[in-house]
Amino acid sequence: RFLLHGHRGLSKDLTYMQVMMQRVAMTQKQQRDSHDMVVHSSTCNEGKTTDGIQNGGDRLVQEMREVILQEMMKRHEELVLVEADNIQDHQTSEQQPPNATKV
Repeated sequence: RFLLHGHRGLSKDLTYMQVMMQRVAMTQKQQRDSHDMVVHSSTCNEGKTTDGIQNGGDRLVQEMREVILQEMMKRHEELVLVEADNIQDHQTSEQQPPNATKV
């Protein structure tokens, strides 16, 4: 979710809303075993809200792309690490000799 301040606003104006949305997202994730939800408060238009909707929209789209790409890369790295751990666990279990039975 992306939060965007209004005319002459600042991202910090939305801090309370961002914190509350993140808390709700964490609660829902725990209760429903759902996906992570990223709540991002846009900063690209701070101090630049008087140069037109088109310019502000272009900056916002660029920031959204960057945030989405960063999140995708972060999740990809996490998946690669989990997969590497799974492969290592599998290889370790194959290398261990079976338990000897006592006579």
